[in-house]
Amino acid sequence: MYNPLSIVFGNSLLTSKFKEWKKFRKIMEPTFSNRIIDSYVSTFHEKSQRMADLLQERCHGEPFNMADYSLPCALEMLSETSLGVPMNIQEHMVSTMVENPGLLSIEELQDQVMVGIAAGTDTTAYAVATTLMLLGLHQDVQRKVLEEQESIFGKDTSQPVTTRDLQQMVYLEQVINETMRLYPILPIMARRVDEDVSVNSYTLPAGTIVIIPIYLVHRNPEYFPNPDTFDPDRFSRKNIASRLACSFIPFSYGRKKCLGKSYAYMAMKTMLSVLLRRYEVLECGSREDMECFEFEFFFKFKHGHSIRLRQRTVVIK
Repeated sequence: MYNPLSIVFGNSLLTSKFKEWKKFRKIMEPTFSNRIIDSYVSTFHEKSQRMADLLQERCHGEPFNMADYSLPCALEMLSETSLGVPMNIQEHMVSTMVENPGLLSIEELQDQVMVGIAAGTDTTAYAVATTLMLLGLHQDVQRKVLEEQESIFGKDTSQPVTTRDLQQMVYLEQVINETMRLYPILPIMARRVDEDVSVNSYTLPAGTIVIIPIYLVHRNPEYFPNPDTFDPDRFSRKNIASRLACSFIPFSYGRKKCLGKSYAYMAMKTMLSVLLRRYEVLECGSREDMECFEFEFFFKFKHGHSIRLRQRTVVIK
């Protein structure tokens, strides 16, 4: 299933066989440690503020495509953190290669970079744009997000975000999770079965390729009652504890889960925090419009990511 992707991503974490995947994973893991990602937060904030400044021209209530702004922002974040000279991330990767001669060729390194660009920009940018669309349609949820932001920053609309601030954005993370449940950026994934597996009355023989429809898993009423309803409370600690962990898999699951999960959450929270403290997201379109989508490599709305903004003057009470 992934073979056609090798045209773009070469022999990377996304497309490689298991033996090579283990080698690539070993090299890439140090670049996504908590210490490294924490050092990115100031850059996340700087780029988010730049995006918010550019959105000033769009804060008059007219619809526009939010992805036109979130995509360049996410790309700038990635360029200056994981791929950029100002950070020492390259020195982490080069030292690994020096200590392990022949472990990674230049071509293989290029393949990992290509995957990183796609995974670190499109996924983050589309998730942020989709979250804003849903907040415009669910003003009660937006109000709760603002209350949480005010509890952290007061009425300051420009205070820089810190790692500690991001940890306190519990409800915002619930909103992001519910967005990704309804509209997972990667709608399907595939896995090869290592050994015979029994599923109900069926047996999946070793070597079978299994297609996992993330979109359908996330809308399974057994785990998510009224699955088409937008309800961030599904991701309260109590509700999470009552469900199977693999019922929610926007970043995959198990040993092949996405390395950039923490990076993505911190980037998304920062972008949304900066924007929502400055702008009010107005209702635009409908949930019915959002159900018109198509599956390419990423999940995409047929009508784009349309939102409307208005300058925020006071925090909603």
